[in-house]
Amino acid sequence: MSCERCNGTGYDLSAVPLRECECRRTARLSQALERAGIPIRYQSKTLDTYETKVSPSAFEAHGLARRFVEEWPTERGRGMLLTGSVGLGKTHLAVAMLLEVRKRWNATVAFVDLPELLTRIKATFNDSATTTEEAILRPLLRAELLAIDEIGAARSTDWAFAMTENIINLRYNANASTIFTTNFANLPPSATMRRETPAPAKLDPTPEINFAERLRQPIAMPAMRQDTLGDRIGERMYSRLQEMCWVVEMSGQDQRRTKAARGRK
Repeated sequence: MSCERCNGTGYDLSAVPLRECECRRTARLSQALERAGIPIRYQSKTLDTYETKVSPSAFEAHGLARRFVEEWPTERGRGMLLTGSVGLGKTHLAVAMLLEVRKRWNATVAFVDLPELLTRIKATFNDSATTTEEAILRPLLRAELLAIDEIGAARSTDWAFAMTENIINLRYNANASTIFTTNFANLPPSATMRRETPAPAKLDPTPEINFAERLRQPIAMPAMRQDTLGDRIGERMYSRLQEMCWVVEMSGQDQRRTKAARGRK
């Protein structure tokens, strides 16, 4: 459908002097964001639209994101690591910082979902592939500011681990600003995260105790250990991320589920 203002010409026919139509500028911006790898769902995400009232941690993270944008020209080697469980707005903030740095400082930016990137790279190993690993990685490594979503989520094979390490290493050696998001706790390898379990009740050692009663008594379960970010990316890369980034640890409720619940009421 043609734009009513320009009738498909790309110029505002009602303007004197003639000027480029807003629809063409909007389309050009959308194409630029798609080339930068920013998903359509996130292209309208800005710092102004981020919900800061959902938790103290969201308010603090938003303030640090604004500071990151303000100081970016003098802190070009510094990135940000956003950690926390799912649905806290980490990807929203990462994209918003990209868009703001691009707009304010005219920087080249790029965004990538790490598991999806690894899938694309692996597809280049096919004889019928129409692109190469180098072609996929080149714009990411050249970007002045790169956001890598879901770091640590794709360590399922030695190859995926090595590729993740290679990307981080290249950004590190180039002293290039990189924003990372992760759902894993920002702890080194082998750090333990334990959940509390009920203490076992003392069992009566006498043979007269009812066996059914014994079965009803709580049994102590071993504490469950969850992977940390260090477990997922290795000690060397974990150490480098701590040096490369401001670390912003987020907490709170899953906002996607909260919004969905509101919509059902």
